[in-house]
Amino acid sequence: MERFVQILSTGSYVPDRVITNQEMDEIIGEPVAQWLVENVGICERRIMSPDQTTSDLVVEAAQKALERAGVRAGALGADAHPPAVPATERAAARGHGVDRHRRRA
Repeated sequence: MERFVQILSTGSYVPDRVITNQEMDEIIGEPVAQWLVENVGICERRIMSPDQTTSDLVVEAAQKALERAGVRAGALGADAHPPAVPATERAAARGHGVDRHRRRA
């Protein structure tokens, strides 16, 4: 039996908390805002809240991808998953109710 792979959608998610370069000036105690923009191109960065984990970000991104693709998480088999490190992958699968051990025929 031949099997084909198709990417139906992608998803992304960034944490809500933003730290601006001006805040970095205060944190570091030196004026680094302009240097960061001119030399690195960074204007702000996103920081996870203390109660967030990497798998929380994966679940949010995967949910967006599933919605865009029009696919229910429960319809995914063990061979369909977001690429992630194993512990994060398992947590993300649990977050969507996907049985990671179920094999599709």
